[in-house]
Amino acid sequence: MISLKLNLQEAEAKLKILYLTEFFPTTLNLDVHGGIETRTYAIGKLLSSRHEVYVLAAAETGKPMRQELAGIKVRRVGWSRQYSRRGAIGERVSFIISAIWQGLFWNFDLVEGSGFLGWLPAYILGVVKRKKKVILVADLLENYASDTPKLAYKAATVLEKYLLNRPWERIICISQVIKEKLLKKHILSKKISVIYCGAEVQRIQKLESEKKQIFTIGCVSRLVPYKRVADLIRAIHILRSDKNLVECEIVGDGEELPNLKQLVKDLKLTRFVHLRGFVESHQEVIKIVKSCQVFCLPSVVEGFGISTIEALSAGLPVVLADIPISHEVTENQAVLYFKPGDYRDLARQLHRLLSDQQLYQKLARETGLSNKYDWKQIARETENLYENLCTS
Repeated sequence: MISLKLNLQEAEAKLKILYLTEFFPTTLNLDVHGGIETRTYAIGKLLSSRHEVYVLAAAETGKPMRQELAGIKVRRVGWSRQYSRRGAIGERVSFIISAIWQGLFWNFDLVEGSGFLGWLPAYILGVVKRKKKVILVADLLENYASDTPKLAYKAATVLEKYLLNRPWERIICISQVIKEKLLKKHILSKKISVIYCGAEVQRIQKLESEKKQIFTIGCVSRLVPYKRVADLIRAIHILRSDKNLVECEIVGDGEELPNLKQLVKDLKLTRFVHLRGFVESHQEVIKIVKSCQVFCLPSVVEGFGISTIEALSAGLPVVLADIPISHEVTENQAVLYFKPGDYRDLARQLHRLLSDQQLYQKLARETGLSNKYDWKQIARETENLYENLCTS
């Protein structure tokens, strides 16, 4: 169970904060599929000790329509569906319309659209109710052009451009990389605040997990094309072919799972590459990561990479694609980079850690993280921003 407490003085709730997000967990075990859900939950839980926090999320099959979770009042609206990253256009439109309608009857001081699907209802509610309105930008759609049907991509990018240029009180970016992308689109710098995502650093460090005897590479990722988890599997095949004793633990689900299972079978890696699928308990995910020797995220598109921060908190050196966000998040500590999309180079970097104990120990010593990646610090920054906006 995740235990988050913000050490703030006891006080009456000062703000009523409404988050609009497509997906939201249902248990304290943090059954999440992505970083936006994790961020909204972590910050919302911490802020709920001093403020009233509400969430409007999309209805999902088998999940309660109303609940209170860790002090957060949650309501799920729209047509119910199974979790999916793609498609479900009707259900997503239903969520937007329902969120606007429900939000009209809610009393709030500030509304945040957490993720693209929450932007439009957040803007409409902020304007109609004359309340402060904020959006969270985790990445831009331009990075997903090859992974999205052309018509849907074109319509979504038009809407994205329109919404980014609305008069928001603030646009929150989860990294400097995302901020730079917005500046190139002529979004005013004074409207942008960078507030990182994070991890429960101390809890992860204290969590016990037995290390595997065989050198094991961990990966936590949604299984979608741009995450390129297949590259990691092919790299493992190269290492095994060269007689290296190495295994791999992959946690996550998505539309690529059947293809990855077939790839593992075709490469005769069934005994060595373990596709765990979706693991509901976040604590169990961390235990799996801590049981490994190295963490690898082969993705070529990232807005931040919470799983990387969690791996570093667990004391694991990381191997990442050589893209700007990898440098920003790691500060070039405890990391080896490989050429994006080049699984042979990925295999070479993994082999360096496998074969060079001195290098491995050096990187392991660099895994300590600064407070800026702790959820408590991030919640304080977010709270200060909200309070400043609501009192200005």
